[in-house]
Amino acid sequence: MPHVILLLVLLFPLNVLADSPLRDHPSPYLAMHANDPVAWQLWGQDAFAQAQRENKLIFVSSGYYACQWCHVMQRESYQNNAIAAQFNQDYISIKIDRELRPDLDAYLFDFVQKTHGVAGWPLNAFLTPEGLPLLGFVYMPPEAFSTVIRELQQGWQRDPAHLTALAREAARPDDIAPSPSDQAGRTALREDFTLAFTSALQQQGDFLSGGLGNSSKFPQPTLISVVLEHFADHPDLGEWLRITLAQMQALGLRDHLGGGFFRYTVDPEWHEPHFEKMLYDNAQLAHLYLRAAELLGKPHFRQVGEQAIDNLLRQMWHHQGGLVGSLSAVDGSDVEGGYYLWDTATLARLLTPQQLAIIELSWGTAANPIWDNGYLPMALLDGNTLADRLGHSTETLEGEQQAIRQVLMRERRQREMPYDDKRLAGWNGLALSAISLASTQQPRYQIAARTLRNYLHSLWDGEQLWMMRDNQGQLQQAASLEDYALVAIGLYDWYQTSDDQHSRELAATLLQQAAQHFYRDGLWQLNASDDTGLLGQRYALLGSGTLPSPAVQLLRLQRKLGLNVLPEEQLLWANPPALLADPLGHAEYLALMLEISQ
Repeated sequence: MPHVILLLVLLFPLNVLADSPLRDHPSPYLAMHANDPVAWQLWGQDAFAQAQRENKLIFVSSGYYACQWCHVMQRESYQNNAIAAQFNQDYISIKIDRELRPDLDAYLFDFVQKTHGVAGWPLNAFLTPEGLPLLGFVYMPPEAFSTVIRELQQGWQRDPAHLTALAREAARPDDIAPSPSDQAGRTALREDFTLAFTSALQQQGDFLSGGLGNSSKFPQPTLISVVLEHFADHPDLGEWLRITLAQMQALGLRDHLGGGFFRYTVDPEWHEPHFEKMLYDNAQLAHLYLRAAELLGKPHFRQVGEQAIDNLLRQMWHHQGGLVGSLSAVDGSDVEGGYYLWDTATLARLLTPQQLAIIELSWGTAANPIWDNGYLPMALLDGNTLADRLGHSTETLEGEQQAIRQVLMRERRQREMPYDDKRLAGWNGLALSAISLASTQQPRYQIAARTLRNYLHSLWDGEQLWMMRDNQGQLQQAASLEDYALVAIGLYDWYQTSDDQHSRELAATLLQQAAQHFYRDGLWQLNASDDTGLLGQRYALLGSGTLPSPAVQLLRLQRKLGLNVLPEEQLLWANPPALLADPLGHAEYLALMLEISQ
């Protein structure tokens, strides 16, 4: 009999696959989990009703297709029959694509960051049956993960009331302090906010390598843009700005052959990228470098921005219109960075001795490679220094570098690059802003901008905005607040370039709809529908994360449009203690305050 029971436990997870709700899902991330032995469900009332009926904890796992560690955890844990059997017996398991449900992901991200100290993806949380987060963490090895699953279930069986009380206390919303009621109070807050911002950046900024902190480096385009627009002349912040812009474009964060940027580097000196490319990063960084070229008088930065846009149009353009969400960190053979790395044998086969001498100095190929699969192109020396070292003129060097790029790009096009083909509204709105800006100097981008504008218009059905079209052309997923804000800004930026009145009108409509559906009683919500089952998911302030603050973007847009659909004074100055406690995370609020005061 024990052998029969063991056989049933091992086979049970496999039996749940036939009717998996993730099968054939328009999200490649969700679809790839359809064959997991875990009995995944989609987020919704049915899953919560089952959890409450059976008095089971809920396990929610959030990730995205380009996330390498999401793939690792799937392979190690979610495709592990023993772990799946634990989940299927004791939990209701829900899988979400963070790019389709940014509202849920943001809520769980905040919880994990507050309770665990660090948050990222894969993002995992255990919830009570009523939907309150109880425990959260990021990647965990299978042995430790199995232990957590077992011990948490034992704790729930012993004393569910105690765990529920802990979850309710953790979910209690923070108190919101009143905003200053007069001009003198607002002036004082703006001055305090400015001092807090500059002090925080001076403390957290890396003035040797650029960026923030001394570990992994993320590009932070929103923060850098605020410094560029408002603090470029500050003696310390201006120096940090120039170092950061120079390092990000010269070293491993940037794809020096194809253009564009990786998501982050795992080291503080910008040498070792995590190789996924995200549309939202590349759109924002392209825009940032185009503006930096103009405001700092750096023509090379315009080339960096244009090459990032060229990469979007070459690698991420979808044949049905719009740009796909991301390119994978692993190549078609599941090799991390395999699409971008070059071994010495391949380089010797493709390049001349003179060209090899150039990349030896520029890429550092004389040293041992960081990765097992070869070297990553970089610009360790600037053009003038490299030309002097080689005894070349700068013109000769530029010609050789262009020849190297053409040869290697021709070879690289033979490699396979997996990608997530979701064409998300908000991210494409960011791209339209960048391409519209580029088109003011390069008319060749106008066709791409117009085509992207058409895709975004197609997501509006006359009554609401949708998040994307699937590959069958069907509208999918009601748009989030971020989508409304970023599409509206993108369309307005295109209007400013093209005088397209229809885009201006739709931008105004989206602003009005966002105010109607996402703002209520002084608080924002990220999703118009109330299907989350989570408490406390309304916000006085919406800071900047990987995307710009939708609240500030909408406030800025209504000023440009001359409308008054959102209470600017109430929203901009909301909750001063929170602004001062995290000035870098709310940098866009400070930027708008400074713009208004000028």
